[in-house]
Amino acid sequence: MKTYDLEYARANLSRLVDEAASGEPFIVAKDGKPLVTFAPCDFFEPEVSPAPEV
Repeated sequence: MKTYDLEYARANLSRLVDEAASGEPFIVAKDGKPLVTFAPCDFFEPEVSPAPEV
């Protein structure tokens, strides 16, 4: 997964969001420390627990 500096991401956010939406997630870092991951909404499996049986 690619990592971009916060300043670069800020200047190129529209392009980077399009990139993430097309299936290429990326990390934004500040001072070399990862802050957030941008990915399409369906990239991560939601943690859904089955309903308890009654």
